[in-house]
Amino acid sequence: MTVSRSWSAAFIATLALILLPTLTMDGQRAAAPPGPYVVTDLGTLSAIQSAQAYNINEAGHVVGYAASHPFLWQDGVMTDLTTVAGNRGQALAINNVGQIAGSSTIAPRT
Repeated sequence: MTVSRSWSAAFIATLALILLPTLTMDGQRAAAPPGPYVVTDLGTLSAIQSAQAYNINEAGHVVGYAASHPFLWQDGVMTDLTTVAGNRGQALAINNVGQIAGSSTIAPRT
């Protein structure tokens, strides 16, 4: 029992040291300091409200997939890149020249 109690006390003390700096005097969570990045809603390609961004280059161009299609987002516009083969795909990387790498698959028809 002594080992369990000392472990519990050490755990609680560690947890308090981690959480204490994030609380203000009135017990509320302190706001995170602003970072160098801005979060932007990229939207999606269709009525299906799901999209996943995978990579961004220095120009701010983003690639990923939305509604099972690879996309390129640049200057506020999301463009469907379609697929090389099959009916599903994703853009995984973009370099600073604008070359995009990704994959496509043939999904079984249901």
